[in-house]
Amino acid sequence: MALPLRGRQTGLAKLFKVSQQAARKWLDADSFPNTDTIVAIADWGDVNVNWLLQGAGPKKGNRVDTKALLLDEAVHSLTPEMGGDLIDSLRAKLIRAGKLSAEEPRGRYSIMLDAYQAELGRKRQQ
Repeated sequence: MALPLRGRQTGLAKLFKVSQQAARKWLDADSFPNTDTIVAIADWGDVNVNWLLQGAGPKKGNRVDTKALLLDEAVHSLTPEMGGDLIDSLRAKLIRAGKLSAEEPRGRYSIMLDAYQAELGRKRQQ
């Protein structure tokens, strides 16, 4: 079942029993679902979890590389300050390794790191 072009937020929210605001944030890459929901979305869409999270690897196939899920759990288990430090460190290491550059500000790594930073920033404000 595919989501309609119009009403995607509402459809996604109903499918995974979340608020429409949460679904909008997922679609806009402003935040990510929790680990269980990520796996449920991948199952629903019949796509590989890594492809769903990072746009990397094969789109189809049920082999789940748990490294991305474990990293997500680790970031969420830290205080917002510690999580922010980790994200800053990852960003710096990716820049040094040539995997992230200013010319490609919305590359796959940057999108994920930006979403984590935004999420951690909201937690700090609470």
